Amino acid sequence: MSQAKRIDWHRWFGIGLTEHFHGTPWRVELEKELALKRQLLDVVIIEQADSEATLDPAALDLPDGLENLRAHNLLTYKSHQEALDAWALDELIGHYVNYHKLLVAQQSDTSAAEGDANNNQTHLLPEAAFQLYAVATREPLKLLR
Repeated sequence: MSQAKRIDWHRWFGIGLTEHFHGTPWRVELEKELALKRQLLDVVIIEQADSEATLDPAALDLPDGLENLRAHNLLTYKSHQEALDAWALDELIGHYVNYHKLLVAQQSDTSAAEGDANNNQTHLLPEAAFQLYAVATREPLKLLR
């Protein structure tokens, strides 16, 4: 379907909700910007695609828990001063979603810059390309609550 004929269902959904909630105690906002505060992911380990990367056999002796690295590995680290709790894990999952979207946007920008007319659609990488890790210095006492 051409871009001109594509229906913006997200916008129509939002407009419908705006109309529905008119005169209620709730307000509907469309396309809400969520990056009001700078959000930093602690560590990302990315597989190098180029064959020019120097392979150090000693580096392949990975730390415990990192044996099954994937193409994109997102890590959160909590020191002895911070708790690894359910909120920290929710935040890691949120970073994963944003990171995944960032990769799609970069892919789309690269295709547009190269004039790739056949690549109108952006494609998410498969979930198998990502791994999430939570590393804590202290025992996460409240994690299971």
